[in-house]
Amino acid sequence: MKDILSEYSRIIEQESRIIPGEHLIDAFSSQEIYNTTLQIAEYADSSLVSRSYNRIYGLSHQCVAYESVGAHTNLLCAILDRAISYQYGNDLTKIYDDHGYSYRDLLEAARRHDLAENTIGDLPDNDMFNRETKFSKEMQYHKNFSSLYPSREVSFSQNIDRLFVEMEEKSSWAGRLLYSADKISAIIITLQLDEIGSPPLMEKNAEEASRRDKAEMEICENPISRTNRHGHKTTYYRASEMWTMDWLKIRNLVQYDDSLFFTALVVMRTLQVNRKWYKWREKDYW
Repeated sequence: MKDILSEYSRIIEQESRIIPGEHLIDAFSSQEIYNTTLQIAEYADSSLVSRSYNRIYGLSHQCVAYESVGAHTNLLCAILDRAISYQYGNDLTKIYDDHGYSYRDLLEAARRHDLAENTIGDLPDNDMFNRETKFSKEMQYHKNFSSLYPSREVSFSQNIDRLFVEMEEKSSWAGRLLYSADKISAIIITLQLDEIGSPPLMEKNAEEASRRDKAEMEICENPISRTNRHGHKTTYYRASEMWTMDWLKIRNLVQYDDSLFFTALVVMRTLQVNRKWYKWREKDYW
């Protein structure tokens, strides 16, 4: 563990130099981030339920079920809570003083943010669809949902609807916090699958690969060679590396990480699972 803590400190020092903005990461030690990632990993584990199903001739095959919307929301709320605790401790009233939103506002937005998938499905965050159309459909769902609030909750529901817009536009601290926690939860769950030996993979020539996916695969340093369902040898890439690259490099999503907290989680969890950081990121330091 000592090697992981020292390596983490070295990487975070480099990250803080190249990520714009004022960061608070020095307030927490590497040991505290280490413990926090282990806590979050426990929540992530609850998202991965082992299931058995029959394939052919009655043989049972053990697999891990896909993460549900409910499991994702639970993990997101845990990450969001740790991020808020990191910055505010137990003084939750200060969140409202600083940003105009309460702790309840933020947690409710996290719980509701993917409920629209009940009607429109899970549309991937890439260039394979129209983002404006997706957001419009989501906001219509949220509007209908808000109409169910009792009259005394009108201002509360308006806060949540405003938060969804700020989350989409990354236009406020609260919006960036929610957006970042959502993206990091996806990386955390893929790293969790890596740890148990069942990494989600993308085939190099997959028809569903977006332009951004292909750009990420060009840089990935850990390709996996396997035989596909057609019996052909092909190359695959880990979702954890592709999404980490998306966060740090391709779209530079790390710019929305106001406190460097989410980057700290990714660095530490990657070191815990893989015992190493990425060479393609190290190149950005020099």
